[in-house]
Amino acid sequence: TRGTGVVTRAPEVARFHVVTTARADQSTKARKDAADAMTDVRAKVKAAGVPDAAIRTLSFVVQPDYAYVNGEQRFRGYQASNSIEIRLDDVATVATVIDAAGSVNLASIDALEFDVKDRKAATEEALRLAVADALSKARAMAVPWPTSWPRAPLSSPATRSWTASPK
Repeated sequence: TRGTGVVTRAPEVARFHVVTTARADQSTKARKDAADAMTDVRAKVKAAGVPDAAIRTLSFVVQPDYAYVNGEQRFRGYQASNSIEIRLDDVATVATVIDAAGSVNLASIDALEFDVKDRKAATEEALRLAVADALSKARAMAVPWPTSWPRAPLSSPATRSWTASPK
């Protein structure tokens, strides 16, 4: 028997990623442009009230950038990407902070998700509800069976049905 437990709570925390991407002929220029844009993003989100502890660097990548023309690979320069995660403990500020981060040239926003602060408590509550649901279903299935079943004559088709009920 399976049980289902669903817990619905209002979001208490929001997280999203901000990525700055720059392209240039030289890797040092692409790197610098992406880093400078991220410095601007950090300044804007801090001005919108986000503390340093709520900003986490996810990745910084510099790589060659190629174009494929008629099946042929052609070097175009370099691409640099800088990615951070921003955590907001006040979900009411999401739009303001996204607008601040998105106002920076070269910045893009993605992976917005909402969550609760105490996920463990919500999961445990859902598990308790699922167990209670499974137990309820198991009790319903544990109805005593009748001590004797009517027999169908051998010549009759097997389309007859019986209903079991508790005594």
